[in-house]
Amino acid sequence: MLKKTTWHGVVAMDEMGAIGMNEKLPWHLPLELAHFKNLTINQTICLGNKTYRSFKGPLPNRIHFVLSRSDNVGFEDRDYGREKKIIYFSRLDHLIDKAESQFENIFVCGGATIYAQLMPYISIWHRTTVHTKINGATTFFPKMNWTKWKVVEKKLVKEDSIPWTYEKLERINPLQFGS
Repeated sequence: MLKKTTWHGVVAMDEMGAIGMNEKLPWHLPLELAHFKNLTINQTICLGNKTYRSFKGPLPNRIHFVLSRSDNVGFEDRDYGREKKIIYFSRLDHLIDKAESQFENIFVCGGATIYAQLMPYISIWHRTTVHTKINGATTFFPKMNWTKWKVVEKKLVKEDSIPWTYEKLERINPLQFGS
């Protein structure tokens, strides 16, 4: 029997909450990307269509749940790709049903709309704060009350001239629904 699905949020943001600039990451930090890879390898990641299209293709050794609100993308809840590594959804409730019926862990990887829609389900956050302020950022992490979360792991990394902090946070009251 499948255990209850654990929803993880994975986000990298600057000190002002910026997560993107013109549909791309606003920084290139190889150690942070390696950290993301190690966290999500052999897992199921959930992301919006714009975020997925910002990749050069499917990320290796992961199942991709891709959600799009567009009616003209040409798919309707069908499995695509070799070995069903990419599963497209046009409805959030279908994505949630599939996740909770078949997967033990889901890693929500953005963008902003997907984070906002799935925040109530997330019980663990993997938050990277890049210690800079991005001028011209176009996408920001949704408002969130971080006082409802406790830091259970923390590390500071100095990469090139931009340090970043990784924090693993768990919901203080797991029975409390919402962000």
